[in-house]
Amino acid sequence: MAEVKLVVKQIDQGSQGIKSIGQNLSSLFDVATKTGAALAAAGATFKKAFDLSREGANLNQLTKSFELMNEQVFKTPHLLDQMTDAVNGTIKQTDLMKSLLTLTAGASDDAAQSYAAAVPQLLEIAKASNKLNPALGDTAFLFDSLAFGIKRGSPLILDNLGITIKLGEANEKYAASIGKTVESLTAEEKQMALLNAVMESGDQLIAQVGGNVDSQADAWARLTVKVQESTDGFKQWLANGLYPVIEAASGGYSTSVGGIIEKNIAAGKSMADLVAQGQRLTK
Repeated sequence: MAEVKLVVKQIDQGSQGIKSIGQNLSSLFDVATKTGAALAAAGATFKKAFDLSREGANLNQLTKSFELMNEQVFKTPHLLDQMTDAVNGTIKQTDLMKSLLTLTAGASDDAAQSYAAAVPQLLEIAKASNKLNPALGDTAFLFDSLAFGIKRGSPLILDNLGITIKLGEANEKYAASIGKTVESLTAEEKQMALLNAVMESGDQLIAQVGGNVDSQADAWARLTVKVQESTDGFKQWLANGLYPVIEAASGGYSTSVGGIIEKNIAAGKSMADLVAQGQRLTK
């Protein structure tokens, strides 16, 4: 039972400090040796380790991409914390990163910065919509719909969230604010016009829920997120630890690598066994 508790503790640590865990194969081997019995008892095979670590690698890359964009383009310190606070911790941070990167994909630096500055309020608007009518979908879905509506310039999508926008008025107001005619607005400027109109209309939506977007259902959503992020943290930890083995195998490091992979899949070896064998390969 003590070893099982150790596994849970390690998973939680993975979600809090993934950068400092599993930096090299030796450190992973030390952890995996201690937890090997519990992992084996859970039926962890190489195939499962491979699948989980691949998911973790994707999460690691998403995090790196977000951090790079924030450093070079968004330039908004504590942006992820602001986004998390806006939804009261009810959406995974990786999902928040993914949504913002989708919203800003292809945008100019100026537009991307405008989106990043607006995203905490957009998240509050989505959460207010969910609180007002949960049947519309969860906050993550509504935020993605909101972002999609802005990028596509679709008032119909926004109307489904309870946000009514008149594109003509929005474009006229924005054009006047930057000293241009409506006819001369670029496609991106029209998106900015719609973004501004959504922010204004969203304030009314937030007011309709009493100015507080927190919901009784948040406690359940936050618990779900904590479990999901702990699981994701373990996947990221595993990806960092198994990377040397996977890199060696994918790069044709040795003809014996393929045989070891096949044998581990067939025998259902534990993650600790896999790492131990991988360590011997890469020495």
